[in-house]
Amino acid sequence: GYPNDLPVLTYDFQAPLGEYGQYRRTYHEVRLQHLLLADFGHLVAPMESALPERRPEGQFDRDTLRWAVRGDGASGFLFVNNHQPHEQLPEHPETSFTVEFPSTKGELALPSVPVTVPSGAYFCWPLRLEVAGLRLEWATAQPVFTVDVDGRTVLVLAATDGIAPELALDTATVSALRTPTGEVAPVGDRLLVTGLRPGTDALVEVDTADGGRAGLLVLDAATARTAYRGRAWGAERLVLCGDGVVFDRDEVRLHGSGTATSFAVLPAPERAPVVDGVTAEAVVDGVFTRYAVPKAPAGESSAAEVTLVRAAGPAPETVTGVQGRASAPADKYFDTVAAEYRVEVPDALPPGTLLRLHWSGDVGRAYVGDTLVADQFCSGGVWDIGLDRLPADALRAEGLRLRVLPLHAGAPVHLPEQARGERETAAVTHAEWITRHTWSVRAG
Repeated sequence: GYPNDLPVLTYDFQAPLGEYGQYRRTYHEVRLQHLLLADFGHLVAPMESALPERRPEGQFDRDTLRWAVRGDGASGFLFVNNHQPHEQLPEHPETSFTVEFPSTKGELALPSVPVTVPSGAYFCWPLRLEVAGLRLEWATAQPVFTVDVDGRTVLVLAATDGIAPELALDTATVSALRTPTGEVAPVGDRLLVTGLRPGTDALVEVDTADGGRAGLLVLDAATARTAYRGRAWGAERLVLCGDGVVFDRDEVRLHGSGTATSFAVLPAPERAPVVDGVTAEAVVDGVFTRYAVPKAPAGESSAAEVTLVRAAGPAPETVTGVQGRASAPADKYFDTVAAEYRVEVPDALPPGTLLRLHWSGDVGRAYVGDTLVADQFCSGGVWDIGLDRLPADALRAEGLRLRVLPLHAGAPVHLPEQARGERETAAVTHAEWITRHTWSVRAG
């Protein structure tokens, strides 16, 4: 029959939001895409896809840049992907794009100066996007969403590391323009904004020819990945925070590690918000107002005490099933050849604490008494176990046991050479308690 190649209990699978609510780096990457689709998906969805004349010859073509356009004949979005899992694609110097729009002014050739597309980069650029009466011919930065700031519709854009932001505006739609850095130059029927330094102060303000007010805020790549948008304290706001942010009616909740943090808001509320009952201290951060969040009472993470009870024996040979797929090791091997550790669990750990294990091997299992409470396949990353999910009384009485099996040298599991060597050794090399905290932020 089909082999069992899945863990028994865990359903994490390295998702952007972990099994115990962990915010991972991929969550912030995916959120950028979701924010784009939330605001511009109604434009993208009916557009037709157009591929360039020169495109990859197949899945093994690593040298041809992968890009495409979705357009409606008058406007569109340019998508570039120079990222591939487990393999570094080459950078592409001297890159520019030519896009034809049959129902408008013909073609766009962008940017004004060719750029180098870095290895690993992926992005979306807007083409002839309308923003509150302004026509943005192109931007070498990815649209995130729009937000109203004192009657001005601000398009938030995310810069790409290694590519200088460039904004091209249709002159006919502009009556006045102000930029904090960089240069503005007329080029044909466009105004070209170059040299703009992306960040929290990079707001280009535009008064449009039809009396509207638009803005283009270009965040650097790292800051853009801290961006959230939601309704808070009576208005829709842009919030920057390196921790998790949840908008819930009159409350904004921040989910973090418990160390001191901060969040920035645009537009800022009239009065400073209250964090866990204390008015937050405010400082200016570009066009944002940034508020300090105090360190949580629970303190920082700390080392966990782990004791080796039994060293691992020889790795069990792998059983394969349909099409040579490897099956998970049988239960009996965890009792006989797995390395075993005991974890001392302190009484005073705060709610939401994770046990984070740095480990190597093939499969790990955690037990309270004789009850299996967590398991994981080793992927080279950490193994988190949420204490809130474990039986509290039994945990205090019996502690936590870990069993780790090594990977058999001949196992048909495809791994880089270094990773295979590590997984053939079953060990917990370090363990720590990760304390997490939720702050409640309300109107002042």
